[in-house]
Amino acid sequence: MKILYINPITADIYDDDVSKILEAHKDVDTQVDVIHLEPKAGEVSTPFLPPIPDFYDDLFDAVKRGGRDGYDGIIIGCAADPGHREANYMSSVPVFGPLQAGLNLACLLGRRIGLLIPSHDAEERSAVAWHEETIRRYGISRDRIVFRAVQVGHPPQETMENCLAEKRWIELKEEVMSRFRGSVTQDGIIQAKKAVEEDRAEVLFFGCTLWGGLLSPIAQAVDVPVLDPVITVLKSAEMAIKARISS
Repeated sequence: MKILYINPITADIYDDDVSKILEAHKDVDTQVDVIHLEPKAGEVSTPFLPPIPDFYDDLFDAVKRGGRDGYDGIIIGCAADPGHREANYMSSVPVFGPLQAGLNLACLLGRRIGLLIPSHDAEERSAVAWHEETIRRYGISRDRIVFRAVQVGHPPQETMENCLAEKRWIELKEEVMSRFRGSVTQDGIIQAKKAVEEDRAEVLFFGCTLWGGLLSPIAQAVDVPVLDPVITVLKSAEMAIKARISS
């Protein structure tokens, strides 16, 4: 079985880290390759998700190329599932999104689902609206979902601008990931407990792939299942592809 994981950004900053998570949790007979999008001529590589849908053409090209290259399934490596519906229409093989995979599994594990999303202050409201629309398209009742925003924060603007200008990717990745790691052990645990104790969530899904591989402290802090966005979409893809192959 061959699975292609597409990071929908134009830099390889996260490719190795995602590969390690996938390699640690894949089945022995699964091959998983991780790629990112290539910047257009004249564009500067960036480790941040471009405004939707500016990158859709490149994403769809990568999806179609993956089908031609013999992959059995393709994962879009962003838990907002950007372009997921359209990609499935045009792909010769199934395309998986972390949000859909996480919510489908969560529905099997509990009646009320806590969806935790990263909060960057002003972006929180638009993020919730995006997820609400996506959840509606997936046919999941909004009444089953409770949102909790986890404060993450951005690196200082000057630091980001300098790292981008000088292509100091390792330094920039650490600036970003240190905030995601900190968000888990700080506001992440607080919001997870509130989702369980106040909102009566019976299962939690963390809706950003940058939280992949970081959620052990959450799992130890609450008494409900905690779904990792990277691991969940991988195992869902493997199960679906195996069912498709055997049918």
